[in-house]
Amino acid sequence: MINTHQFYCYDIFDVTTVNPKCNIPFLNLKFDLKKKYLGSPCLKGPGLYALCFRDEICKSRLKSKWTLIYVGKFRGETNNPFAGNVAKTRWWTHLASITMRGHKVSVSKSTLASVSLYGTHLGKSLKAECRCITKKSNCQSSLNRTIFAINYWKRFYSNCVNKNPNKILKHFKFIYLQYAPKTRSSLTATSIKKIRKEISLTEDFLIKKLSPPCNNVESKAQYTCDAATKSIFLAMKKRLCGARCRNFHRGKEESCGCQHSLALRVFGMAG
Repeated sequence: MINTHQFYCYDIFDVTTVNPKCNIPFLNLKFDLKKKYLGSPCLKGPGLYALCFRDEICKSRLKSKWTLIYVGKFRGETNNPFAGNVAKTRWWTHLASITMRGHKVSVSKSTLASVSLYGTHLGKSLKAECRCITKKSNCQSSLNRTIFAINYWKRFYSNCVNKNPNKILKHFKFIYLQYAPKTRSSLTATSIKKIRKEISLTEDFLIKKLSPPCNNVESKAQYTCDAATKSIFLAMKKRLCGARCRNFHRGKEESCGCQHSLALRVFGMAG
């Protein structure tokens, strides 16, 4: 089965102000997953996810224009791909690095050199602390992510956000497409390895096809969140459930049970 879950970041994360990293004033936000989501079965792996962004914040979430900015994968834990928590492990790092506000953010020397050429407040501040900010961390921002932050800096480093850090979360939401086979208990080590491999290959295919602006590719087009979700679902369905989404059990052809409630509702797709 492929289960689809939608998470507005304002609902699942808390942002607090902490001491800034490397004495850079804007690197002072900590992104924490709310306690009630730490054990959520909807956040366990494996699966693929879309990070979506809205520039202008409308009162109604439904009226906001959400666009795809990042595609990523989650393969659970090393010994158990169906364990872990994608939000706790990965999503906070995306929010911290794409906004360039996280207190653990770092950049590579090559990214710093490129960003410095923009002559922005962000670039100048990073360059002034080049030795400190280029030390490796578990939250490294790529060139594309840093450029994205520069483009929307008035949204991410504003008086409104500085007064209430949680406001920054209103710009983001995640769509998580979670792979949950019916016969998990009978999976072998080989089949589990294959699932993890297929998740990675599907991610590679989607990044190339959708070219999200915050992945390490040249962005060629802009996709709505709905269109991106549909593409991710179809790609997962094909690779993980078979071209026609069929299982063969005891000589009988059966449906694999792929489900995508969001797609069924928005796109009128058959499961």
